[in-house]
Amino acid sequence: MRSKSPFSKLHLVLVLPFIVAFVSAQTKEPQQQPSVTGISGQIEIAHNLTHSAAVVAITPQSERKSSPIVFILQYPATSNPSVSEWSGTGRILLSDGVFAVIGEDGSKRLFKFPERQIPASMQRMFTRDDALEIVGIGVHGQTTPLTSEQVAMLKATAMCSAISPKPGSGRSNSSEASPMNVPACTSCSSGGEGATQCGSGVPFNCTVTCSGKYFACCNSANGTCICCLN
Repeated sequence: MRSKSPFSKLHLVLVLPFIVAFVSAQTKEPQQQPSVTGISGQIEIAHNLTHSAAVVAITPQSERKSSPIVFILQYPATSNPSVSEWSGTGRILLSDGVFAVIGEDGSKRLFKFPERQIPASMQRMFTRDDALEIVGIGVHGQTTPLTSEQVAMLKATAMCSAISPKPGSGRSNSSEASPMNVPACTSCSSGGEGATQCGSGVPFNCTVTCSGKYFACCNSANGTCICCLN
């Protein structure tokens, strides 16, 4: 009778894990790409008074509303970037931690969280070098219309009504107008340390999503939806 090779079982034990790994790699489902939402309309890009955030207001074409939706794109605490102000007709593309503005005049601006990748559907329009780093995306006016006073306050301070300009000055206190330095960071009606998203609830109904080292803090009493440094 022919004897079995003493190495056959050992050979199988050594090779089997590689076979399993290879088959698993071949049958692994492709990674799902984050969805991208588009909004077209009349857009205005500006800075708040301290340049701690870009304020992007859009009045959608598809909706019969005079009040815009306002996005607050919050910069890192150590950053003071320079983005040219702009207004015109265009389109906003919004994904998970990625925000882009594409104007009909051909202008393009890209903002994103540092840990996020540009979605595949946007990579033909932007590269990583185009991206300006942000740590928070706040949304105001999406469910509850904003008053003209609230829109003006958002453009000035990047907050809905928490900070009032000094009487007669037309400007806000620079230390208070910075989203990272407001008292609201220690008074969150929702969110708080460890939270990456929150909403203020009625009557303001703002929401915010924050990046890695920041936590979301929302206050329903004064309509603040901000990202605070951990």
